[in-house]
Amino acid sequence: MINIGGLSTPMAMKVIDDTKDKQLEGIRNEVVHKRAIEDFRKNAPDIESIDDFVENYETFSFMMKAHGLEDKIYAKGMMKKIFESDINDENSLVRRLNDPKITELYKTMDFQAGGETNYNTLSSQWRQEQVDKYVEREFIDDSADQNSTLGVVLEFEKKAPEIDSWYKILADEDFGDFMRTVLNIPDNVVRLDVDKQKEMFEDAYDIEKLQEPGEIDRLTEKYALIKDIENPPQSAAGNSPILQLMNPSVGFGGGGFTAMTYDIGAISGFSGSSIYR
Repeated sequence: MINIGGLSTPMAMKVIDDTKDKQLEGIRNEVVHKRAIEDFRKNAPDIESIDDFVENYETFSFMMKAHGLEDKIYAKGMMKKIFESDINDENSLVRRLNDPKITELYKTMDFQAGGETNYNTLSSQWRQEQVDKYVEREFIDDSADQNSTLGVVLEFEKKAPEIDSWYKILADEDFGDFMRTVLNIPDNVVRLDVDKQKEMFEDAYDIEKLQEPGEIDRLTEKYALIKDIENPPQSAAGNSPILQLMNPSVGFGGGGFTAMTYDIGAISGFSGSSIYR
């Protein structure tokens, strides 16, 4: 992965956008991820029941990581109960948890016949979709580790085209913060009932605008600028190899930063993956 330390979030967004395909390919070819992908392709077709799934560590952990649930891999018992619950029952565990990531995984697995049958795992197309999710999740998480604001931006860009309700925004802590930030809504509204929050957001913004061309870019750029003002990136420009490639004059003793066209190939050379060498 490319080191974006020291970059402002808007500049990091530009670097990420220009190098994303190459970085995704790099992740696929990293030894640990390549092995995980191969194991998933091999083992997934054998998964029929919920028990098969939670007891097959390679497949279970792969799917949990792909859906942003790596921190819950240890909770096999809880996840089993979630998959055994009926999503059509509003009092079921999966519904009561109201976790978008868990709900998405539940629907993606789609166990049938009381949790004893699964047709998705037999589909090569379905397996490829999960591999793509896994790779993109690794990409987003690595970016977020370097710049948390960038992580939220990438997550929002990924999910925004599917958002058609304020409840989907309010169910996600980061997305709620994102929209409060760009709409200048105070954070203390989170203390209000969710329906009251929904009314406030509806008065401030038409959620259907997210489907308009260029709207997501406009919102993410605004969010990035505001967050950088609130919490400036904490890395010295002079120590950032990418910044030095962009503008060799940048340093502790130099003048101000001058925007320049940069060489993506050269920047990519700072990734640890052999694909960039």
